[in-house]
Amino acid sequence: MTSQKNPAPWSVEEVEEVRSVEEEVEEVRTLLSLVADVRIQRKLDGATRNQNIHQEVAQRMATRGYRRTPPQCREKLKKMKSRKRKRSLFQQDLGAVLRVHADDVAQQEQNRAQRERHTQLLLADAREERELEASLRREANAQTAAFNQTFLGLLGQLVQAMSDRRPITRADRPTRICMRLL
Repeated sequence: MTSQKNPAPWSVEEVEEVRSVEEEVEEVRTLLSLVADVRIQRKLDGATRNQNIHQEVAQRMATRGYRRTPPQCREKLKKMKSRKRKRSLFQQDLGAVLRVHADDVAQQEQNRAQRERHTQLLLADAREERELEASLRREANAQTAAFNQTFLGLLGQLVQAMSDRRPITRADRPTRICMRLL
């Protein structure tokens, strides 16, 4: 059998704090709905002296159960506009930062792709260079083998001639091709 713990009941202060927040939210909604009235908006647009407008808003708030003075209504609206403006600027700045970050990421990806292509080209060049070097070595080895074979053949003739002790005839002399190789 498991025992379930009941959460501790809320204290009077906590309940009052929640009520206070809920009431403040409701009051702000009421204030905004009054200020959103088209007639009030027309009066606020371009008006530098709007004390009468705030007086009217305070009276309407009173009819809905909120006792606020015109200066309190004015200050509350100013604070909300300021917060909205700051939030808007923050969002714009955040958007700019995110766009710059996205651009940086795209640039980094493009740079990575360019480095990859460059690396592939270098590898291909290195392969071609190795194949060319191998081909040149094979050709040099083939020429060396031909020279060695011709030289050994001539050396064999020379040894044979010396062992026979006969003079070397013109037919036994190395050809021009063999002389070039020597």
